Amino acid sequence: MAMGELEAAQEDVQQVYLEVNRKAGWLSMRTSDLDEIEKLKATVLAVGEQPDSE
Repeated sequence: MAMGELEAAQEDVQQVYLEVNRKAGWLSMRTSDLDEIEKLKATVLAVGEQPDSE
């Protein structure tokens, strides 16, 4: 994971999301993994949208 590097973290979470979503698609159902990665992705993207507080 790209701890401390927001851009790399966003790329990582997108790749994980795509892989989990692909696997869930094979099952034709939502999985707890998909729910979890969607929450993680939203969190990482939200942090990236916050203005710098420096």
